[in-house]
Amino acid sequence: MNPRTLETVRETRMGGQIRGNTFAAHYRIVTEGPAEAEAAKAQRRAPASGPAAAGATAAAAAATAGAGSSADAAAGGQQQQQQQQQRRRLVTFSNEFGFGGARAVFYEFDEAGRLMHETEHVLPGVDIAIIHDLLVTEHYYVLMVGPIKMQAAKFATQYLFGRCSIAECLVYEPAQRTRIMLFPRPGRPSGKVLPPRVLDADPCFVFHNVNGYEAEGGEVLVLDAVAWDSVDFEMGLYDKRSSKTDGFEGGGRTQLVRMTADLRSGRVAKRQLLRRTVEFPAIDARVTSRPHGVAWFIADAVDHAVLWAPAQSVVRVETDPALGLGPRAAASLASTQQQGQQQQGLEPPRKAAGGSTGAAAGTSAGVAVDEWFLGDRTFPGEPMFVPRPGSTREGDGWLLLGVHNAAGEGAEGKVHIFDAEALSRGPLATLHLPHRLPVSLHGAWTPEYMAPDPDAPRWQELGSARPM
Repeated sequence: MNPRTLETVRETRMGGQIRGNTFAAHYRIVTEGPAEAEAAKAQRRAPASGPAAAGATAAAAAATAGAGSSADAAAGGQQQQQQQQQRRRLVTFSNEFGFGGARAVFYEFDEAGRLMHETEHVLPGVDIAIIHDLLVTEHYYVLMVGPIKMQAAKFATQYLFGRCSIAECLVYEPAQRTRIMLFPRPGRPSGKVLPPRVLDADPCFVFHNVNGYEAEGGEVLVLDAVAWDSVDFEMGLYDKRSSKTDGFEGGGRTQLVRMTADLRSGRVAKRQLLRRTVEFPAIDARVTSRPHGVAWFIADAVDHAVLWAPAQSVVRVETDPALGLGPRAAASLASTQQQGQQQQGLEPPRKAAGGSTGAAAGTSAGVAVDEWFLGDRTFPGEPMFVPRPGSTREGDGWLLLGVHNAAGEGAEGKVHIFDAEALSRGPLATLHLPHRLPVSLHGAWTPEYMAPDPDAPRWQELGSARPM
C-alpha cells in the first residue's frame, strides 16, 4: 500500500519472509541495548535456521555484503543515528485457529525489513482465541488469553446462514481462568534456553496491553493491561429508544490492571490501578519491554466504582514501576532501571504538577493521574505520543489526539496537541479540520510527511456517489 495515497499496489510476502496470511492488530517496537545490537549483528552474519531459513538467510547475506561499506561511510552524528536505528526491532505476531486448535507465530524484523526471527507455538488447551495485542519483555513474548468458548450450535444454525457475526458466536466464561502464555524470544544475549510457560490468572479479557518488563533476573514479570472484567460480544451500548442503560451501570468495564507473574511459584497477582474506565493505552516506545513510569489513555469522566460512560477525557497515568513487587524484586528492578537508563540515556518521567493521587482520586497507591476533559459531545480516538527530538527523559514530548465532535450538523473534527507531561493545562494547539473526523480506533505517528502532494486538488464527493 502506498503510505501517502493509500493506493493498494500489490500483495507481498516480503521476499518469502512471511508464510501466513494474517497479522494481529498490534505490534511492538523494541529498542535493543548494545548487547542486543551485537547479538543482532551476529544473527545477520550467521545462517538462519527454522521455518524462515530461506528468506532470513538471503537477508543475512545481503546485510553482510553491505556491512563493511556502510560502516566505513558512516561518521560522526550520522553513524550514531544509524547505530540507534539498528537497535530498534519490530515485533509482531499472527494468531490462527481452526479445528486443529490455535497457534501463534511471532516475527521480529530489523529496521531494514529483514526478518531476524520467526517462531511458531501451539496455544495449549485453546480451541479458539481472540488475541488482539501482545507484550514483549527481554526474554518473552506474552499473550493474555481470556476464557472464551465458541457456541457450536449458534455457529451452525446462524453464522453459516449469515444471521450473526462470528463474534456473536463467542461466549465469555467467567468461571474459567485467564491464561498468561509466555513464549521464549530466540537469540537473546543472555543465552538463556527457556521453555514456554502458561500461568493462570483471575478471569478477564484483554484487547489492549500497556507494557511488560522483567525483574529478579527474569523470574518475575510485570504486565500492565487494560482488562475487561467481563465481556459480551453481543453487547449493544446504545439503542434508538435510549432505554438500555446497563452498559453504563456496572456490567463489563475496562480497568487498568497490573499483573505480577512469579515464574518460580507460578502465581499471578492482579491489582487494579484506577477506578475509572480507560482504553487505548500509549507509552513512550523507547521504554517498550523495560520498566515504564508513565502511560496515556482515553478515559471516561465519571470516575465511579459502578457508573461509567464513553471516553471523553484524556489521562496521563504515573505508576511506580516497583508497584506490586516485593522488596527483593523491587531492588532488582531498580538496578535494571539504572542499567536501562544508561543504555538508552533516558531519565525517569517528570511528575505532572496537576496530578492527583489516592483513594479520592480513584487511584491505587503509587499511582497519580493528570486529566483533561475534552467537552460535552466530544469523543477522542487513540492518543499518540511523539517524543521531543533530542529528549533524554521518558515521556518528554507531545500527545496528539484526534477528536470527534458530535455537536451537530457541520461540526468539525479537531486534532489537539498537548504537552505530554502536563495534560491538565489543556492543548498547546488545536488543528481545526475542514471536515468531520469520525470516532476512530487506532493510529500511529511518523515524523515523515505521509500525505498527498499539498498542491494536488482536494478530493470532492462526486454527485453520482452521494448516499441514497
